[in-house]
Amino acid sequence: MMPESGPTLVIDRRLDARGWLCPRPVIEARCLLQQMAPLAVLEVLLTDPHGPLDFQVLCERNGYLLHAIIPSAEDDDHDQLWRILLSRQGDR
Repeated sequence: MMPESGPTLVIDRRLDARGWLCPRPVIEARCLLQQMAPLAVLEVLLTDPHGPLDFQVLCERNGYLLHAIIPSAEDDDHDQLWRILLSRQGDR
């Protein structure tokens, strides 16, 4: 998934989940999102190879907005690094 077109997203909070395996990154991200204002953007850094799919499922099941899944350079341990950008929906 590529970043949304339009204005650049501002990262409001970051979760460094590099080296963590599922389900911990998803659980921690969900807890943080519950504390954040609607539409505030959480960036999750992770190396879990299943992480991108786990976050797609998290967003689908909980109605969160998945702004981007961005593959980045390898981290220091030569693992694939992913940047996940997501937020809670705004009030309707």
